[in-house]
Formats: sequence, structure tokens, C-alpha cells
Amino acid sequence: GGQQQRVALARAIVSRPRLLLMKEPLGALDRRLQEALQVKLRSMRHDLGLTVINVTHDQEEALTMSDRIALLAKGGLQQYGTPYELYATPRNQTVARFLGESNIFDGLPVSSSEGWSIEVDGTAVPLPGSVTAPDPDKPVALFLRPHRMYVQPVGSAQEDGVAQLHGLVDSVIYAGDACRVRVRLRGGDVIVVRSAAEVREQFEEGTEVTVAWRIDDALVIA
Repeated sequence: GGQQQRVALARAIVSRPRLLLMKEPLGALDRRLQEALQVKLRSMRHDLGLTVINVTHDQEEALTMSDRIALLAKGGLQQYGTPYELYATPRNQTVARFLGESNIFDGLPVSSSEGWSIEVDGTAVPLPGSVTAPDPDKPVALFLRPHRMYVQPVGSAQEDGVAQLHGLVDSVIYAGDACRVRVRLRGGDVIVVRSAAEVREQFEEGTEVTVAWRIDDALVIA
């Protein structure tokens, strides 16, 4: 039950140090115990007034236990901020891909009477309205979290302010309270959509579908 690891944590905390350094402190524990101790350590840290530096590769642990996250990769600091800032507004693709699942589309921006867009799988995908005058010779990356997207049957009415792409359902992965729907575009790229669990009964593998999202839910990143 991870007794040895929990005793090691108790030994480190009992003397109430001003600074506590931890490296993968919950790595050897089972999932449910990890989740319980994440919450316990967070509340204990506040109660005891501890400053804690935790080195971890576990995304959920970092998001759950932290007031601030410093994401280190490629020999440098990629981004520093609150868990919400790193998750919702990643500074670049390294941060976006490391923290949680992401869908990223790359392309050269094209201007039209309807605004700026990039071409994805032969379709003009609008950039969010907050983007102003990008360099048309410099590729941009359009970033979307899976829970910001939804799957619907081909031919569904398109709402204003919504972008969409067409593809085939590659797989529907049931995860208890939700489903991960993987949709393969004609060019071979795969989009991951996180939907309600009921979706598993609506779309079978090989079904032609539309993946849609609100245009302003997307984010242009470096």
C-alpha cells in the first residue's frame, strides 16, 4: 500500500521545514491512493505554511498540487504560470502537447473577405477573431483541446461562428464518464475529441462524421 513511501513523506514533513523538495513523491502508489494524497499534501502544505518544489512528469499531479508550474523542456523554461494558464493558454506547441491532449493544425495564414484562415485537409479553417494581421509567409499553429470540440453526423446544420472538418471515426474509447473519439481526416491526420459517454452508442468505427468547434475556442500559438 505504499507504506514505505508514505513514511518517507511523513519524515520529511514532521520537522516542518521551510522548504520541501520532492521528486516523483507519489510514483510508487496505486492510482486511488495517489489522488487522495495529492489532495492531502496540497491542504497540508497550506496548513503548515510549507513551500514545496516538486519535480514530476505526471501531468495530473502537477495540475492538482501546484500553485505555479514551471515547464522545463529542450534545455530551457518553456512557460511559467498557474496550472490554468499553462493548460488553457500554452505559449507554444511544446507546452500544449505536454500538458493534456491537444489538437494542433499548422498552415500558412490566408486572408479573405471573411477573415484569416489556414488550410487543413483541403478545407479553409478560420482563425479566431482575436488574431490580427499575421505574416502570410510565416506558418501558424491552431490549437484546440479535445473537450472544446464535438462530433456530429455529416449534413448537420452549421451554426454561425463554428468551424468544421470531415473525417471517418477511427475509434471510440470509453473512459467511464466520457469517450475519446478519434477521427481520421482524409490526409491521415487524427483529431481527438472528448465527448459524453453516450457518444459510444452513436458513432461506430468507419462512420463518416463532422468535427466542429466554436472558432473563438481555438488559440493560435507559436
